[in-house]
Amino acid sequence: MGSALVNKYTNVQIYPNPATDYYSIQNAKGALLEINNFVGRELYHKIVLSDNEPIPINNLSSGIYMVNIIDPETGEKISKKLAKE
Repeated sequence: MGSALVNKYTNVQIYPNPATDYYSIQNAKGALLEINNFVGRELYHKIVLSDNEPIPINNLSSGIYMVNIIDPETGEKISKKLAKE
């Protein structure tokens, strides 16, 4: 009998998107969060401490970024696009 891995962070939501100074991330408590530019350079990372956490992006330039939500136990990653105005 096989077992299917289910990523516990599949219901992560990022809002508002686009954002200017902060965005909130929901349903990602315990995950490692990374923000990368489209060249792949990591610009920000942290462990998400709550189920509705504000993430500062006021130091980022306007553009499109990749937000990676990584399960620290399995290494599974979910990626979402974030637009910074």
